[in-house]
Amino acid sequence: MTKREELFWLLRQIPPHQVAAYSQLGQLLGLPPRLVGRLLHQNPDPKIPCFRVVHRDGTLASGYKFGGRAAQKARLQAAGVPFQTPSRVAPTAFWRPTILFFDIDDCLFPSQQFKTAIWQFLAPKLHLSPARLSHYYHQYRRSQDHRQGFPRGFQRWLAVKQGMATNLQGWLNQFWQQNRRRFRRPKLNAILHQLKSRYLLGIFSRGDPQFQQRKLAVLGLDQFFLPSLIFISPGSKTDLAARINRLTSTATVHVFDNLSRYRRLFPPPAHFHHCPFPKSLTILRQFLRR
Repeated sequence: MTKREELFWLLRQIPPHQVAAYSQLGQLLGLPPRLVGRLLHQNPDPKIPCFRVVHRDGTLASGYKFGGRAAQKARLQAAGVPFQTPSRVAPTAFWRPTILFFDIDDCLFPSQQFKTAIWQFLAPKLHLSPARLSHYYHQYRRSQDHRQGFPRGFQRWLAVKQGMATNLQGWLNQFWQQNRRRFRRPKLNAILHQLKSRYLLGIFSRGDPQFQQRKLAVLGLDQFFLPSLIFISPGSKTDLAARINRLTSTATVHVFDNLSRYRRLFPPPAHFHHCPFPKSLTILRQFLRR
C-alpha cells in the first residue's frame, strides 16, 4: 500500500459528521502536512471524501479540488459537520481515532516457541547444537552488530567472530516455506479482523525491519496493520515508545505489551495493557466487549 492509498483509506475511516486536519493525517502517515495536501489534490475520484480534511484551526481548504471552499462547506454541512463560524468548523468536529499498538513478539506471537524452532532448523546446517547456536545468538545480542538486525547482523557476527560462512537469509526462507502454517493463529486473525473494523491497528517491535515484515506476511498478519503504523527498529524500545507517544496528541493510543515493566515507557495519556502470550486472545476478546 502506497502512502497515497493509505491516505485515501484513512479518509474513509473518518465518521460522516467529523473532519481531520492536514497535520493530523500527516502525523498518522509520517508525512509533512503540505505533502498530504498535494496527495489530496491528486484525488481523481470525488467519492473519496477528501472534503473532510481542513486546516488545524478549522478553516476550510481554499484548494479543495472539487469546487473550492463553497463546495467543501456544502458537503460538510450535508454530512452534519457543525460549524463554529461560517468559515470554520467547530472544535468538537475533529476526529480523534483510537489506535491499538501491539508488540508482535510474545504478545501476538509465541516468540520463544519460534526461536526454538529456528535454532533446531538452523543448527544442523551450521554443524552446531541448538543450544550452542542459541548461546552464540545471545553473545551477538550483546555486541554492536545487533544494531544491523537479524539475520544480517547475526550472519556478520558469525563470520567475523566465529569464522563461519553462512546463508542465513536463504535458510530462513526455507524455514518460512516449511513452517508457514505451523505458527498461524486463525482465532487471532478473526479477532484482529473485528478490531480493524473499529480501530486503527499498529505494530511495534525491536528487530530487523525486513525480517519482522516477512514474519508478519508469513503469519498472515500484515493485512490488519496500517503500514505507516508499523514501527520496527533494531534500536531501543525507548525510541519505539517515543514514536508511539507522539501520536497521543492526535489519537487515543492503547499499547499491548507482553512485559508489564514497560508500562513506564507509555505514561498517560497512552493506555497500557499487559498482554502476554498466550493470554492475548482472552485479553483482546475482553477489549472487544468494551
